[in-house]
Amino acid sequence: MIRTSIVLGALFLIAVAIAVPALAQGGITEQDIADARERRNEVARELVETMAEYETAVGEEIQLREGVQSIAGELALKERELASLRNEAEEIVRAMYMEAGNSQLLGLFDSSAFTEVPMRASYMDLANASDVALLSRLESVERAFIDQQVLLDAALIRQEQIVVEITKLAAGIEQQLVDADAEYNSIVVEWQKQEEERRRREEEQRRREEEEQRRREAEAAAAAASATSTTTTSPPVSADSPTTTAAPVDTTTATTEAPVETTTATTTTTTVPSPPPPVTTSGKTCPVNGATSFSNSWGAPRSGGRSHKGVDMVAARGVPIVAIESGVVERTSNSSLGGLSVYFRGNSGDRYYYAHLDSLAVSGGESMSVGGLLGTNGSTGNAPDWLPHVHFQWAPGGGNWVNPYPLVAELCY
Repeated sequence: MIRTSIVLGALFLIAVAIAVPALAQGGITEQDIADARERRNEVARELVETMAEYETAVGEEIQLREGVQSIAGELALKERELASLRNEAEEIVRAMYMEAGNSQLLGLFDSSAFTEVPMRASYMDLANASDVALLSRLESVERAFIDQQVLLDAALIRQEQIVVEITKLAAGIEQQLVDADAEYNSIVVEWQKQEEERRRREEEQRRREEEEQRRREAEAAAAAASATSTTTTSPPVSADSPTTTAAPVDTTTATTEAPVETTTATTTTTTVPSPPPPVTTSGKTCPVNGATSFSNSWGAPRSGGRSHKGVDMVAARGVPIVAIESGVVERTSNSSLGGLSVYFRGNSGDRYYYAHLDSLAVSGGESMSVGGLLGTNGSTGNAPDWLPHVHFQWAPGGGNWVNPYPLVAELCY
């Protein structure tokens, strides 16, 4: 399974390296983005089986960890009981030695356990009823202690094995999600650059057309002024008036003007692409704005004897966690259990709970639009560092928490 994941991941990266430049050469369309998003979702869907395997392993590790803690606690109690019983046994042996003078009794003090003492049956024959009861209790507790120690060693070995398995599964899952995001985000970033360049060219074309229009209007105005100035009316000349010869008056006004040079300052603006916007369906969107995978883990065992009351949505660390619908942040919290968390109420009346975030982008009382940034994916609280995820809960109509898997599966897959 792990080797297959690595091979698929490598092939995915090769496909990304080929696809993005090819798309960029011919121009990226919104359909290209939709296709890339579907490929990202397909990767997430293909990981569902692996996620179920991961959840099973996590559940076993939780049970093993709690079993180890329970056995260790019992061993500590038995160890204290053994110390007390051995002290009492030593007193019994000393008394027996003083009475019988048998130096072999001193062998009890050289053994790590009463069950290992040679000829212990002989010692039991020399003891009275109360002493026999104490020595029998010592022997029973010692055997139980040894059995518990064997169980503890076996549990620790299995726990180490399951942790290695979980670590490998987690690494494979996260890498595939990172690769899926890489292709989709690369195409979106190229599309954003393309659109920014298109808008820049359209603005430049609009500016040139406006300048050309102003130039034509200026030429037309100048031509009209020239035609008006050349039209003059001379006064009538009387026959009795003396004729005066004068130099002709030049009534022609020069209309040729030096062209006005218009200089437009060019400003280079670097646009930092924003995260790809979430996709909404009927006013809702996936709580994770990125490649995410999850299994139906409602009711699965959790630490402290609890059962899982949500769905763990796995994604790369730092992926945006967003408002599933428009609504209000009721409050945020930071606890040892849920870590950085957000309590959110949608305009529909439904309540939502997001836990284990790495960072928060909101505070209580803020109004949010669907897809608005709440924080980033992480592993705070009691979540292990194996695989960053957001623990997501859903209470329709503000009532009791119900299994959110059908809801997020529809929105995210």
